[in-house]
Amino acid sequence: MTSPKLQLLQRKMDRQERIPAPDTSGGIGAAIEELIANEVSQRVGEAVKEKSNRHLDMLFKPPALRYTDYRQIPPVQKAPPPPVNFRLYRDGADQLVWAESSRGHKYKIVRDAAGLMIGIEEMRDDELPTLPPMDIATPRK
Repeated sequence: MTSPKLQLLQRKMDRQERIPAPDTSGGIGAAIEELIANEVSQRVGEAVKEKSNRHLDMLFKPPALRYTDYRQIPPVQKAPPPPVNFRLYRDGADQLVWAESSRGHKYKIVRDAAGLMIGIEEMRDDELPTLPPMDIATPRK
């Protein structure tokens, strides 16, 4: 298919070649009417042809992406997981001892020799740490 500019130029060239010399035997009025009738029929013919081409283009337009195998289909977007809340349990020195998630999982805080937290690991229900009693009289820092 050619570009729209080339199509317009082609139409102009076709019009210049097709214009017949007016017939003066019936008078000037008849010649003008004949030129008008020719121009109208030419424009109507072009419009009908262009409209039919547009419909054909729409009918034979290549289809959108079609899949030939199920592996080509992109995965379905999943909803994001719900947020997880944690309840933190501290000892008398205000250090984390263990944590419990809103999903029911319990995690033990792993510390190094200096007492710094280096990780967490999941624990079973039977190994829950016992918290030392807190001295309520001393304020927290």
